[in-house]
Amino acid sequence: MVSKHVIPSTLPSFPTQSHGNLDVVGSPTAKKALLFVYDIFGYLPQTLQGADILATSPEGYQVFIPDFFEGTPADIAWYPPETDEQKKALYAWFPPRTPAMGVEKLPAILKGIEEVYGKKTWGGVGYCWGGKVVSITSGEGTPFKAVAQTSPASKSLFRLSQDKKDLLEFKSHSLDWCNSGTGAIF
Repeated sequence: MVSKHVIPSTLPSFPTQSHGNLDVVGSPTAKKALLFVYDIFGYLPQTLQGADILATSPEGYQVFIPDFFEGTPADIAWYPPETDEQKKALYAWFPPRTPAMGVEKLPAILKGIEEVYGKKTWGGVGYCWGGKVVSITSGEGTPFKAVAQTSPASKSLFRLSQDKKDLLEFKSHSLDWCNSGTGAIF
């Protein structure tokens, strides 16, 4: 299935290819790729718009958005959870969908992407729940050359073990590209 994401009219548009549980946008010839990990609400229009903006950068990224929740994201109507019904629904949704589940799935996702689309130089982008996933899976010895995150989920993200002290410093440097004026991530 080919569709188009909602993007500002001033940006060029690439067709979006949906392959089961994976959305792909950007130049098919790009050697640099971004794994885009959404928040608990899945494929919201503003999330897809963010992927489109990244895909249209001068660097020419191909952006991959896997469906970690396999078609069952949290319902945005549950948030913020004010009623007992909303709380019950949201809190029941989380246990099988912790960031650990995303971390566990990530190696197979990257391997599958490269089997179909070829070898890539990887960056990662994560929103909230996805921010925690890319943070945990980034650093030395991982496929990611750089990662960026917004509103990372769970305060426990920053309780780093002794052997990962430098991860926080690595993550702060991963955002230096914002100040370069080029829009290049890596």
